[in-house]
This record gives sequence, C-alpha cells and structure tokens, in this order.
Amino acid sequence: MSISVIIPTYNRPKELRDALCSILRQTELPKEVIIVDDSSNSQTRELVTQMSDNFLDNGVMLKYIRNTKEQSLTICRNLGVTYARGEIILFLDDDVILVSRLKPSI
Repeated sequence: MSISVIIPTYNRPKELRDALCSILRQTELPKEVIIVDDSSNSQTRELVTQMSDNFLDNGVMLKYIRNTKEQSLTICRNLGVTYARGEIILFLDDDVILVSRLKPSI
C-alpha cells in the first residue's frame, strides 16, 4: 500500500529539515511527502527545493504546496489531502522525529 505523508508547517525550517531527514532513515518509505507551507517567508520553499533530489534518489516524491488561504492547521491538512495520491495518509507535525527501525535479523 502506498503512503502519503502530509506535513503542515509554519516558520520552522530547521525542525522541518530534521523531520524530513528522519523520514528518509526509515526502512519503509512513503510514496510522497507533501509539505503545506503556512510560513511568512520563503525558507520552507528553499528547504524543499534543496532536499527534493535526495528524496527522488530514494524513490519518494517531495511536494511543496503554499497555503494561500487563512493560516490554519486544519486548512493545511485538508489542502494536503487534496494533493495526496497514496492509499494511506499520515499526518505529521513539522517537529516530529521518527525513530529509525532496524530490520529484523533472520
């Protein structure tokens, strides 16, 4: 089953970078990661541009969406869902660091 990860963010590029790096360290990767930006500057867009090749190299599409409506976590999540293509949708906050899971030994 394919997974879409949606991450709303607001002016937290450092935390978002850490969250994105933790996604890439997982044993099972999502189909796509959708960043919905509510920020007041362009730092998040620049971060996504910088990291997109690394995601593509791992077979994951990193998408950037700018929220042009009112600032709202709910609006950002709903906006992300409209762009999601996965069968399962996972919402993460921009400061969530996923723990790496080791592959079981046989």
